[in-house]
Amino acid sequence: TAQAVSAGASRVISWSYKPALWSAAELAGDTVSVAAKGAYTAATAVVGGIYTGANTVVETVDGNTAELQQLQSELSHLSDKLGALDAKRSQASIRLITPREGSVWYANHACNVDWCSTGVIQEVRVSIARRLSTCWSWCELARGIPDAGSWSYIVPPSLSEGWYCLRLEGPLGIPSVTSAYFKIEHQVPPLMLWVEDQRLHFHRSELCRVHWSFRDEVG
Repeated sequence: TAQAVSAGASRVISWSYKPALWSAAELAGDTVSVAAKGAYTAATAVVGGIYTGANTVVETVDGNTAELQQLQSELSHLSDKLGALDAKRSQASIRLITPREGSVWYANHACNVDWCSTGVIQEVRVSIARRLSTCWSWCELARGIPDAGSWSYIVPPSLSEGWYCLRLEGPLGIPSVTSAYFKIEHQVPPLMLWVEDQRLHFHRSELCRVHWSFRDEVG
């Protein structure tokens, strides 16, 4: 594809990728990770049916769809393995800040998942599970989240009321952390109070800013 683009082609109807053999120096650095990410991104775009570049449009041929999907899966797994290797090598860790134990999330409202981390974590994945018994059934909410320390989630009304917990993890589950139990409710209370930064403790003479919202029952 790159050769076709450099030759001035405006349309390419096939795409192929052949992985190279990486040296020990490249394995020790970021070269392999960048190469895998780039190839995976390209494969994802091509499987989607179209890739728009500076001077070219790449379209897939129906006969190649299965091969491209297999390639995408292989590159995704390779990217995960490299991400897990980076996390292990940097002794990465994640600590959840919110949701806190006993906190409440309300349906159709945006709720924050906050965390702090150390080391190299290429991406964060978030899963949720409801406390029913000793059995857990994790449902993935999102993946590919940047390790920026915060992610917002609008709670869908399809989630039943009850107690839940979240799991944050890096590629291949390295590192991983599970939250304490929090509650999901559908009925928003008439009055809600909260403080900035969701802090629980304040010191004397320290500013504490309290926020509130209320529902006008009269209309």
